Amino acid sequence: METVYEERARVFKALCDARRQQILELLQSGEKCACVLMREMNMPQSSLSYHMKILCDSGIVASREEESGHIIRSAVRAAKTRDAAGKHHRQETGDMETLLRRASNPDKQKA
Repeated sequence: METVYEERARVFKALCDARRQQILELLQSGEKCACVLMREMNMPQSSLSYHMKILCDSGIVASREEESGHIIRSAVRAAKTRDAAGKHHRQETGDMETLLRRASNPDKQKA
């Protein structure tokens, strides 16, 4: 079982890189194809893949594969706009500030 400290470390690792912060900023306007992120960031596929693995492992970003390529989205933004998930899901995932607050203060987490 993963400890709170390991979970925090994964989130902080994802946020401590300038390129990953840039990816998150680009995803704030909505989901994007990996090819768009590569072009907008002037980044080769291998580099984007490396950063995406870290972001996905942290739970901050999610991706899905379509015929046109990988579609990437901010997991936090998607949770806010997903009607089917409802209020409970939005409360659990929250916004980026809530995510950071939860990662840095495990005593306030729900059991």
